[in-house]
Amino acid sequence: MLRLTGAAAGLSVLGSTGRTEKTATPERTTPPTPTPTPAGERGYLIFLTTKDGVKVLDQDARVVVPPTSVATSTPDWRHVVTASADGTGTHVVVRDLASGQVLSGTTLRGRLAPRIVSANGPLVASVPPGGAGIYGLHDPQGRERTTVVVSQPGGERVRLDLPGNIEPEAFSPDGNYLHVLDYVPAARPERYLPRVVDLRTRQMNAVLTRELPTGATEEMHAHRIERIVDPRREMLFTLCSHEGDAIAFVHCLDLRQRWAQRIALPAPFGQGRPGVHGIALSPSGDRLTVVHSLSARAVDIDPDHLAVKRAYSFAATRQDGKPGVLITPSGSLVVSVDRLVIVAGGRQIPTQGQTRGLALGTANDIWAGHPDGLAQYSLTTGKELRRIAVPNLYVLKHVHPKPT
Repeated sequence: MLRLTGAAAGLSVLGSTGRTEKTATPERTTPPTPTPTPAGERGYLIFLTTKDGVKVLDQDARVVVPPTSVATSTPDWRHVVTASADGTGTHVVVRDLASGQVLSGTTLRGRLAPRIVSANGPLVASVPPGGAGIYGLHDPQGRERTTVVVSQPGGERVRLDLPGNIEPEAFSPDGNYLHVLDYVPAARPERYLPRVVDLRTRQMNAVLTRELPTGATEEMHAHRIERIVDPRREMLFTLCSHEGDAIAFVHCLDLRQRWAQRIALPAPFGQGRPGVHGIALSPSGDRLTVVHSLSARAVDIDPDHLAVKRAYSFAATRQDGKPGVLITPSGSLVVSVDRLVIVAGGRQIPTQGQTRGLALGTANDIWAGHPDGLAQYSLTTGKELRRIAVPNLYVLKHVHPKPT
């Protein structure tokens, strides 16, 4: 499962959900004493965010990379983009965060903010700071024209002066097209239109939408909550909802063929603030699942036919918090919400605090973040295996094995 960050990060939404049901506070237990990883055994790299930036730890709580200010990253966090002022320009660097290896670095004219990086790291799209913002429609700022700079190893590839309030969304797999969002009205953004820019001709065009007549333009007035790239299908899935209309849908964008389609989600999806929704793609890529914590409901989507297959409950009672969602290699749905990790159809694992991120380990285990750190749990037994203190942790982003 690949989750986008930077331009790809989820939306934090404030709102009311009415009645809140209390979740039992788990009993405080003495944390297990971490056992150092035996020599020769492959360990973990753990990516998380704090108030000081992105930090990388290993499973024994050793700091691999100190807090780093990251503008955006590839979905697996192997490549990150940093930016710093360089005179009147901006120095943009792509690096392997864990190893420190610099993959590319270039100084661009003007003050720019990197928004997205291509999946394999060579292309970066940057715009001037401000604008509509990259997380949706919160605190939008107006601008009538937007400079978009696409850089690559060796320097600037193309500099575009586009009409409108434009935000980069994703690159096509071949790197010749840039998908963007055009926020309208440009001076006071309220909604957005998916568009695509041909980087060779510099022309910006509408994205073909299957549900609309040819030539019609899709406008969306919804919160973009979370996005997932499916590398096998070369598809970008974006979970969206609009509380005012009580609707939710998954926006499917074919990054190669440049068409889009919506998958409408059944009620009660869309009810409550956008942040009570979450989405995950299975490791095999054959199942896309969306959850709604307020109703403890889930829907499975067929990512080939782009249709809802079934709806079901993932827990016996509603939850109020923002869910983290993943699917294990064996097909189990796991949801972290409030102070619990819930394995659908099975056990509930109390956590040490409000959950802040969820990630798969490598041996039927998971990692869950909370305000004071993170913990590793066995999905087989539900037992806590390891605890790492990280004061003021924001979000656990990703866990992957150390390179061999």
